[in-house]
Amino acid sequence: DFRAFWSSDAQKADAFKNETSILIKSLEKNSGVVPADEFVAFAKKNLVDNVETCMSVSKVIDRNIFGQIGLVSWSEVKPRGVKDKAHLVLKRAGAPKHFVEIAKLINGVSFSNKKANVQTVHNELIKDSRFVLVGRGMYALSEWGYSAGTVKDVLVDILKNSAKPMAKTSLVARVMDKRMVKENTILLNLQDSKTFSRKEDGTYVLRKA
Repeated sequence: DFRAFWSSDAQKADAFKNETSILIKSLEKNSGVVPADEFVAFAKKNLVDNVETCMSVSKVIDRNIFGQIGLVSWSEVKPRGVKDKAHLVLKRAGAPKHFVEIAKLINGVSFSNKKANVQTVHNELIKDSRFVLVGRGMYALSEWGYSAGTVKDVLVDILKNSAKPMAKTSLVARVMDKRMVKENTILLNLQDSKTFSRKEDGTYVLRKA
């Protein structure tokens, strides 16, 4: 867990190891990377003072390519393969991106000399549940609240979890929060009379089986 280091006595060495252990547990509790400019404050808040020493000696804590600090076992710190790199760049972008753009972001960061192939990136996005297709070739992260499925699936899920019938405008707004699609696409799906029922007041409910 440690690189080779020297200490003036065993007691100080044990104290340092204990301090590093506290920092590791604090990161585990945080469950996410900490920006470099906030890390000293984060460490001191958790009663760790020898921050730079901990960072230089511990093999468990490291920085990712964006300078964010976390545990080396986390894919956000040490991404393994294209899918982890895609997750990291998309999370940093903070908004849905086309798979071609995601490949460009990966290559722009220069994780390694090996360039990410666009089709490989697309294949990984399709297979990994962390990513959700939200439009034509557009992908978002499921942790942002997006869910997998077609527009019809999204409509069904919204109505299923609604305590009362919903107006068309509300349904359209809710779907567009989860999918990058045109309004007409949503309205066409609502015309499926086998699945949706339009009440006299213009609101919609799921048709009972």
